[in-house]
Amino acid sequence: MLIIAIGLYGVVFTAQDLNGLKSVQIAYIVITDLSGVMVALGSIIFIVSFAGCVGALRENLCLLKLYFWCLTIFLIAELLFAIACIIFPWKSREIIESVLSKRLIVDYEETANTKNFV
Repeated sequence: MLIIAIGLYGVVFTAQDLNGLKSVQIAYIVITDLSGVMVALGSIIFIVSFAGCVGALRENLCLLKLYFWCLTIFLIAELLFAIACIIFPWKSREIIESVLSKRLIVDYEETANTKNFV
């Protein structure tokens, strides 16, 4: 829930900074912004955790299987990501450097709410 709350906080302030743009542009920027990603991931984690909790409480096999398979998929995705970073260290370094470039810092300094954060 904390991830969703922090993400929604970022979404609200990002949308307030973009009040002169059209709603489609605002939606695109909010979805591709880090706060939109945090809201989406937080929601997925919340739904999976809630399914596991209710499934264990009510002994519902359908919810417990959903919880099991989601955790299995998450684990496999993490392992594949880690293996890819180990096998292709130059590519992972290139991606990280492109994401954390000076362009990103300049783009984030354009908004007032993230200027001090960077």
